[in-house]
This record gives sequence, C-alpha cells and structure tokens, in this order.
Amino acid sequence: MPPPVRPGFGRLIAPDARDALHPMRALTKRLVLPTSRLWRSFRDYVLDQGQTPHCVGFAWAGFLEAAPFMHELTNADGDRFYAIAQTLDEWPGTDYDGTSTRGGAKALQSLGLITGEYVWAQTEEDVWRFVLGRGPVVTGTTWLTGMFTPDKNGYLRLTGGEEGGHDWLIIGASEKRASYRLQNSWSASWGENGRAWITREDYRQLLETLGGDACSAVEVAPTRSLE
Repeated sequence: MPPPVRPGFGRLIAPDARDALHPMRALTKRLVLPTSRLWRSFRDYVLDQGQTPHCVGFAWAGFLEAAPFMHELTNADGDRFYAIAQTLDEWPGTDYDGTSTRGGAKALQSLGLITGEYVWAQTEEDVWRFVLGRGPVVTGTTWLTGMFTPDKNGYLRLTGGEEGGHDWLIIGASEKRASYRLQNSWSASWGENGRAWITREDYRQLLETLGGDACSAVEVAPTRSLE
C-alpha cells in the first residue's frame, strides 16, 4: 500500500530517436568489469523532494553527490536543477508539473557540470556494464504501486498498477545478487536510508518493456562552485 503521504513524482516521457547516436555502450565495450560496484555518495542519507514533481532535478543531484567527485548538495540544488530543466526540456514554458530525464541532463550541461555529451542506454545490459565500469545512471521509469515500499529483503517488486513516472538513480550493481542498488529522493525514511535493491529482471522490464530511459554523463572535475 502507498504511504499515507504520497511522495512526489514528476518524470515526463519524451522519446527521441537521436539518443541512439549517443550510446552508453560505446564507453564500456573495452572495459574489464568487476563483479560488483557501489558508487559511494557524499552522505549516508539522501535528499528529499517531498511532494514536489522535482524528481528529475533530485535524481541528477544524486548523480553529482555520488562518486567519483561527491559534491555536497542540498534540497535547494535539486529544486534548482528541476527549474532549469523545465526551461531546456521538450515543452514550452514552465506552467506544468515535471520534466524529462533529458531536461535534467541539459540543466547540468548548461551549468558546466558534465561534459558536452550525455549518453543513453538502449538495453538493460548497457546499464549493467556502465554501472559496473563507469559510474551511476539516472533512470526514468513508470512507478508501480508495489514499488512504494521495499519488501523485507530491501527489494522493489513490480506489483500493482501504474502510479506515475519517476526518475531515480542507480548507484551500484551486484553479480551475486543479479541486482542493482538504487537511490531514491524520498528522504532517508524510505527504504534503507533512501536506498533499495531491484533485480536485473525487474529493471529490464521497466526499461525495455514499460518505456523507461537511462542516461549518464561524464562529470567535469569540480574546480568551482555549483552556483
């Protein structure tokens, strides 16, 4: 069952065939991959978008907080990234709720926080190799009722109906578990300090069958403030 206070969503869908020209797999095809990887974050807890539709801004804020550079950010940064994304995304104006994963990448690009190219997964295997070999991945998926609360083992389960679109962050992968470690933006009270697991099989369904997207980029080394 959903929690008494419904957390925020905010992911809007904007497919673009040009994403295939910037493949995530091109950055990992020559890598020798470990069997597990966890990209540490600046803090043990996560940022909180509350009931706002700012998940895209917060997912990309989580991306910046994670290794390799681990910026120190606040909820205000997630809100700011969202506001900038709305001015750069696929829809005119800002009089609507939500934005696209691409809009979030453009926001970071406009601030000089990532390199010129951001890359996209075409398959779950692309995400798996990237997380093991290169870094965290921001993903936008539909969110099902059964995903609101991780199960007793800390896993999201794909049960129930569709509740909305949500952007979240993949920060790790484990071959032994055949699963990803994910980070949400609903405060430390959700999951285990804001984090949970999802199996590769379930994530593959979200990404490849239910219209998900997955994006990452190469961060620019922090030589100045985020302002």
